[in-house]
Amino acid sequence: MTVTLILEELISDFTSEDKEVMGLKFRSDQGFVTFWGEFGAPNRNISALRNQKLPMMIDLHNPEFCIPSDFDRRKNGLKWSVPSNETFYTHNES
Repeated sequence: MTVTLILEELISDFTSEDKEVMGLKFRSDQGFVTFWGEFGAPNRNISALRNQKLPMMIDLHNPEFCIPSDFDRRKNGLKWSVPSNETFYTHNES
């Protein structure tokens, strides 16, 4: 099953040194979504999304692996939490 999201606004481009992660948090048409990366890793998802023109449509190929923890859902209001190893398709403008 594929889920299509429209990334509407970049809310935060952040790093968390204590957890050794970085991320991009967006407001989407379905709620907040965060894309995660690790320090010292290629982080292709973050590289692909950083500085993109918004709004932007993407397809999550494996949404079952992008369900946020109860903590992230409550504390950060996340609808989707995309780990660095998950792939997605970006719809390009024509």
